[in-house]
Amino acid sequence: HISDVVLGSAGSVGAVGYYEFTGVTADDTINASFEADVLVGLLVDGALDYSHSSDYLRANGATQDWYESRGDLPTILYLDETDVGGNTGRKAGFTEDTVDNAYLTQEFSTVQTGNFSAQWDIYVDSIEDVSPWHAALMLIGDDSTPGQGPSAYNDERFVYMAFLHDGDTPDGEMELVARDNDDGWTSFTTIATGLNQQQWYTIKVICDLDADAYDVYVNGTYQATVAARNAKTSLTHISFSQWDDSAGAFYIDNVEAEEIVTEYTISASAGTGGVIAPDGAVVVADGGNQNFTITPDSGYHISD
Repeated sequence: HISDVVLGSAGSVGAVGYYEFTGVTADDTINASFEADVLVGLLVDGALDYSHSSDYLRANGATQDWYESRGDLPTILYLDETDVGGNTGRKAGFTEDTVDNAYLTQEFSTVQTGNFSAQWDIYVDSIEDVSPWHAALMLIGDDSTPGQGPSAYNDERFVYMAFLHDGDTPDGEMELVARDNDDGWTSFTTIATGLNQQQWYTIKVICDLDADAYDVYVNGTYQATVAARNAKTSLTHISFSQWDDSAGAFYIDNVEAEEIVTEYTISASAGTGGVIAPDGAVVVADGGNQNFTITPDSGYHISD
């Protein structure tokens, strides 16, 4: 990704993908520098810092990165650098659109088949006042049905959440809801109530593919365990979406995902007359190996 662009006459102009010299009256220089993308957990560019333009954010690059995966009207998705609720950094924005769809998607670095977590910051600016009264879709699924991109079809979705504001919701408030395996198009499983529009929230899910369920946290507080929309043996993509019939403006930032490794503790100790190394509480990952060296003191031997 672009790390900086430096002009001889003006110094750094930042990590921009385009620069135009105007009214040139003297020699000058322009130098672009780049850095390798860094994989953090299962994703790259979780903070949207590598994306230097809306076009770059929407493009599906040759390596792992964010891209617009639906292809209906990609310009619904854009890179935002304005002050949104105190966040002045780069973030993904969606405009409200009642005609077309757009998806912000990234493929995980490895296929997930067990337990893993994902979290993101989200700011819902508006929710269209029309049935089914929800917006800001948050999806984790696969790309098993060709045609419209990952999690575009119902049977591709494991995590299926949104924010709802209907006639029973107070003005300016919203509910975090999900569609589990029993919910129809206009029915939802309520996860959290009393949330405010135009406020940042950190949403976290812990996915358990063996249990066909995921735990949901809001700002670090557990809210509910939700039955998956569809049972899955593997998950490959995370997506955020604005739909024509689930319209609303919102922003996404600081997306993270990582595998959850089961760990076990071996408590090691030695009696008088020798040592064991390592000693104390030794943590070992599920399926891992751990060696111990037992050494007697001079004049002693290992008895058991």
